[in-house]
Amino acid sequence: MEWWQQLILSLVTILFGAFLGYSFSRIGAKQERKSRTGERLRNAGRSLLAELKVNSEIAAQPLKKRIVPFVTNAWEANKGEISGLPEELQDTLYQVYVEIQIANALVEADIHQLDYGRGYYNQSYKEKTDKVIEIARKAMGLLGSWLGKEKVDETIT
Repeated sequence: MEWWQQLILSLVTILFGAFLGYSFSRIGAKQERKSRTGERLRNAGRSLLAELKVNSEIAAQPLKKRIVPFVTNAWEANKGEISGLPEELQDTLYQVYVEIQIANALVEADIHQLDYGRGYYNQSYKEKTDKVIEIARKAMGLLGSWLGKEKVDETIT
């Protein structure tokens, strides 16, 4: 074999090795991204499930002199992540958080009343809490199933 043939064979081998190395690194990076995205989605699901449980407990409390706002920290932090969830679960989460936002608007309006805590919005708030409980149960069941749990702890009575 001539020197130039060995040079061409060496160059082809180097180029082929570089191509294989690049391909394998891209495949590994893609799998790592997919794994990270899946883990972020599972973490978002867990935090939303915990927040829905807390909000369900808030909704189940009897009305007192002052109405209580719902918690939305996990929703605010993770609402951009839920596009990877099943469509029915996404719809249910949007429904429950719309009701929660309306109830929180009632709390905010009550705070700004001159006679704070007089119960001007109690009836509307109670209607919203009943809807929150109903939709949150469905969302918690769907989230629990999606997360792979056999049964979600139902703390709502």
